[in-house]
Amino acid sequence: MNSQRPRRRRTNGRFQTTPAAVDALLSGMAERGAVRRAATAAATGATFQATVEQRLKSLEADLGEVKSRLNGLLFLATGAVLTQIVLRLLHI
Repeated sequence: MNSQRPRRRRTNGRFQTTPAAVDALLSGMAERGAVRRAATAAATGATFQATVEQRLKSLEADLGEVKSRLNGLLFLATGAVLTQIVLRLLHI
């Protein structure tokens, strides 16, 4: 990055900036903008990753709850079927 100040020349009692100095100033501004955009993108990416991890952990907890409820339901259905079989064998 060029850290020199733009050269200005005096014409007719007024200062005028040379086109080369304007180009140098604009390229310096573009470089700073690129660095700022890269930093913002990195911060946004880290935030997104943290959000995804949090949602994934929540989903894992919900999945564990669904699995335990399904196991309970299967246990109940198996118990009902076994009870019906025993009652039919005993003719009660």
